[in-house]
Amino acid sequence: MLRNDTGPAPHRSRAARWARLGGAALIGASLALAAGGLAAAEKATTADDQTATVSGSAGKQIWLTDADDKVSPASAAPLSITYQDTTETAYCIDLQHPVDKKKDAYASTTWDDSGVNNLSKIKWVLLHSYPTVTAQTVAKAAGVTEPSGVSDQALKQLVYAGTQAAIWHFSDGVTLAPEKSVSPEDEYDVIRGVYTYLVGQADSAPSASNPAPTLTITPSTASGAVGSKVGPYTVVSGGGDTTLKATGGTIVDQHGKAVTTLSNGGQFWVTSDDAGTVTVNASGSGEVPIGRVFVHTTKPDDKQKIILAGAAGMPLAATATATFSNEDQPTLPVTGKSVTAVVTTGLVLLLGGSLTLMVIRRRRVRFTA
Repeated sequence: MLRNDTGPAPHRSRAARWARLGGAALIGASLALAAGGLAAAEKATTADDQTATVSGSAGKQIWLTDADDKVSPASAAPLSITYQDTTETAYCIDLQHPVDKKKDAYASTTWDDSGVNNLSKIKWVLLHSYPTVTAQTVAKAAGVTEPSGVSDQALKQLVYAGTQAAIWHFSDGVTLAPEKSVSPEDEYDVIRGVYTYLVGQADSAPSASNPAPTLTITPSTASGAVGSKVGPYTVVSGGGDTTLKATGGTIVDQHGKAVTTLSNGGQFWVTSDDAGTVTVNASGSGEVPIGRVFVHTTKPDDKQKIILAGAAGMPLAATATATFSNEDQPTLPVTGKSVTAVVTTGLVLLLGGSLTLMVIRRRRVRFTA
């Protein structure tokens, strides 16, 4: 008869405990390897990473009627945004809050995150008014007569005021009140005419979007054997050419020829004669489009929101990596794991297996008559 020994066996209990610990370590090591196999995507620089400074000057006073028929004065003060050392004309899209003119107080954001109404219609206004179009052209399109002897700068202020009133109509739901004005009548006729023209045309304009410029490299990481070509990587940019620079290896095209610049959609490969990681840094420039919204960096709902009326340039950057192994076999994507971590994981796996084998071999079997 064959039976297991059920008597006390302290050494077996200890072995079992070690086996359980080894099993837990084995599971933990497996999870560590699984996590290590996930490659983290490199973050690309976008317009939302940049800050801006808002400034303004004295402007024309206008009167606005709100949804409750309350008439209030407002200053259509010309605004500008200094963004990446470039200053462009801007407009207010938040009538109820004050502007903050401190340095770098504003940052670009998306239309969806801004919380501003009718941005598609507001963009139409920006594309068809000053400064995208000259003040004289806007006045002519609106069918208004320029005041006698008005200077170019004075006409710009009048057209700006009419444009600002039209933008507030869409962002804040107000209308221009014609009977309340401190400007000479012929000047206010220009403001009112520009406002009426822009609101009427924008109301029937098709929807628009406002994507931010980006620079990306896809995939962000890849691997292969030493001496091989790893890739292809694809560069996606919203601007001109992208400059590429590799650290620890060489960037080449499909024929193995060295590459230093690529246009949008261009592809490259990476080579290296040594094992390790090669880093590719891409740099370029993009254009922040007309209609980009800027909000306060710390108080976005308590400070005035601003919209860009001109296109502004900005630098863009992206990073990718390639890992090369001495063995001609698939390798894990680059995750920043050190060699020490990999060796330690291997030792844990060996320990778990050894302990399991020890328990099996120490299990005693006895025959009884």
